[in-house]
Amino acid sequence: MIEIIQQRLGSYKTGNPVEEGQAAKEILQEIALYSLWRVGFFEVAAFQGGTSLRILHKLPRFSEDLDFILKEPDPGFEWSGYLQKAPGRPRRVWPSNRDRCTLASQNDQEKRVLKKL
Repeated sequence: MIEIIQQRLGSYKTGNPVEEGQAAKEILQEIALYSLWRVGFFEVAAFQGGTSLRILHKLPRFSEDLDFILKEPDPGFEWSGYLQKAPGRPRRVWPSNRDRCTLASQNDQEKRVLKKL
């Protein structure tokens, strides 16, 4: 996973440590979104907000949070079912420290897909 992140960081044109940090956060956001997609989360929810505008529509802005909305109201919705099914059975997907995230790849096919992110 570290190699994938380093490879992606190399594709960014960063001019200082702040820009490099923002690029790393963006890559981690993409990995989190990929993980949620793999477990079917987007069948019940939609990705919205500033980060979605940047990632999906290439708007020149930086947003740190990932905003989601359920497609249908569900007072009993639980994140735990999606987190338990996440690829590679991550130890931590939603970190207590906003700048850290641990994801583990499940297999070679997944690693190839992640390389394209």
